Amino acid sequence: GSTDFPIESLPYGVIKPEGLDPRPAVAIGAHALDLRALVRDGLLEADGAAALASSSLDEFIALEPAEWASVRAAVTALLSPDSPLERGDALEKYLYRRDAVQMHLPCRIGDYTDFYSSMDHARNVGTIFRGAANALTSNWTFMPVAYHGRASSVVVSGGAQPRRPFGQLPPVTSAGAPSFGPTAQLDFELELGFILGGRENPLGSRLSVGTAEQRVFGCVLVNDWSARDIQVWLFFF
Repeated sequence: GSTDFPIESLPYGVIKPEGLDPRPAVAIGAHALDLRALVRDGLLEADGAAALASSSLDEFIALEPAEWASVRAAVTALLSPDSPLERGDALEKYLYRRDAVQMHLPCRIGDYTDFYSSMDHARNVGTIFRGAANALTSNWTFMPVAYHGRASSVVVSGGAQPRRPFGQLPPVTSAGAPSFGPTAQLDFELELGFILGGRENPLGSRLSVGTAEQRVFGCVLVNDWSARDIQVWLFFF
C-alpha cells in the first residue's frame, strides 16, 4: 500500500526498541529495520557498514559519500522482493514497528546554524527586529545570512515538553530598564534542516562550493522555537 517510506526513500534514524539499547535503523513502510543487528549478523556487508555497529549515526555520517551510497545500495538490495532474505522472511526478526520504538537523536549535534533561507523569511524576521522600513539588510542579497543557535537544546520532537524561556525583556520606554520574566512572544517555525557529514577537513582549509552538496548526509524537519522579545533585546546594537 501507499507509504511515506517506500524502498526508494529509506530515511536513517536511531531507534530504541523496548528492552534494548539505541541503534541505527532505516524506516521502511510502517517498520524500522535494525541496521546494527544486520551488521552484527553479517547480513549487511558494504563499504562503511561497520560504522553502523554503534548506538548512533556519528561514525557513519563521518564517512565519505561513496560509503553512504554503498550502504544504501546494500540495504535496498536486502529489502528488494528478489532478496533471498526477503523471500524467506528472514528479515522479520530485524523489523520493529515504528510506533513501538522510541526515537533518539540520530547523531551528536555539534553545531546548529540557522539561515534566513528565503526573502519572505528574512523580511518577516527583520520587521520584528528593525521595523518594516529596514527589514531586509543589504548583505542578505549577497551572502547566506545566518546565526548560531543553541545546539544543546536540539531534541527529538514529540517526547520533550518545551518550556517557555525566561530572560531579559526590552524596556517599555527608551529611558527604562529591562525586566526579567517569561517571553510574551514565543514563535515557532517549521524549517528544513540539513545534516552535514564527510571526512573532517583540516582547520583553516576551505571547501569549494562545487563540492558542498556532497557534504549533505540528509535532511530533517526542524520545529524551531524562538523568544522574539528576548531576541530583540539581545540583538539591540
